[in-house]
Amino acid sequence: MNSLEGAGVAGELISWIGLIIGLPVLLLGLLLRAGEKGLVPTEVVLVADGGTLWARWFSAGEFHERPLRGAERSHFASRDFCLGYLDRRDPSVMRLERRRPVARALLALGSTFVILGACGFALSLLPMVFG
Repeated sequence: MNSLEGAGVAGELISWIGLIIGLPVLLLGLLLRAGEKGLVPTEVVLVADGGTLWARWFSAGEFHERPLRGAERSHFASRDFCLGYLDRRDPSVMRLERRRPVARALLALGSTFVILGACGFALSLLPMVFG
């Protein structure tokens, strides 16, 4: 086996691993991202009450509130208001980030593996082109 054939075998292995792992992960990230399309931006007021920081917003003719979570408290503690994102179907569900960190991570990881698989596929074609 010469080095060109070895590169072809390695490229084929990399392409299989990259595509088998990357495509489902990328698909899952895209599905999570598609679920975020129905978010509506709204103004959220931050109020300290009894040592707890609360997020309060008005939507669908009603006031809603929820306490801020740990990371949210540290990030938004110095503000009086911020932009929140509501679910169109259930305006009582609000989050302070437009995109979920999990969706971003899955998209990045899936894209990386798919690109790696595509490069491996190109590498596996070397023996046919130059052999």
